[in-house]
Amino acid sequence: AAEDRRPLFAAPNDEPALAVASGYNPYHVVERVPVAPVNASPYAAPNAALGGAAMAVMGGEVVYAGFWKRVAAYTIDGFVVGIPGFLLQMLIAGVMFGGMAALSSNRSEAVGTVAGVIGVLVMYLAPLALAATYFGVMHASSHQATLGKMAVGIKVTDEAGEPISFWRGFGRYFGLILSSIPIGIGLIMAGFTDRKRALHDMICSTLVVDRWAFTAHPERQRRELGAVTIVILCLVGLGTIAYVGLIAFALSLVASAGH
Repeated sequence: AAEDRRPLFAAPNDEPALAVASGYNPYHVVERVPVAPVNASPYAAPNAALGGAAMAVMGGEVVYAGFWKRVAAYTIDGFVVGIPGFLLQMLIAGVMFGGMAALSSNRSEAVGTVAGVIGVLVMYLAPLALAATYFGVMHASSHQATLGKMAVGIKVTDEAGEPISFWRGFGRYFGLILSSIPIGIGLIMAGFTDRKRALHDMICSTLVVDRWAFTAHPERQRRELGAVTIVILCLVGLGTIAYVGLIAFALSLVASAGH
């Protein structure tokens, strides 16, 4: 079949001279430009992958994470880092005592004492380093949150809403320990301070906010506790009651035995 070489646009009939004068060629073949299919959605995600970390979106409302959400997140993270930390501590203790036994039979007592002190330090510092690394890596990730914070729907940012670095997250864990001394006063500060910041947030210049804060969808933020937080808090409450009851029962046994 012969190629259709009809012009894509026809010259106006009423003013042909003007069309020729303007440089219009009615016999010029114009390549048709492909267009998107009719059913393509203008709201669809782009086909090309977007690189780089997400930037903070300013101007929207920010919902700060309350005290109880943070308690629930810390409870989950306590198990996440506590169990591996305990196993690591037991492994180091086994290696340490085995090494000390070998040294005591072949070396002087002073060498064995020094090795024992070093072993005890490693046994207690290694779990701390493991936990600090966990918090540093998770807070610097694209989620900006540990597993506990992801479960309750909160994240950590700097004061401008941007993600924090690994080293700030690493050091923030030791600030968390400082906040726990004495009797958790630094942690309780999150319940009544400006922007709900705990002591370690003030030290490290960080915020704990809803996971949708500083994004293009601030309307998705939630002020209520949420199902996960409520379940965790109930479990913590039941565990606390059981612990207190167990202690009271043990004391009653001791008292009855004394009579």
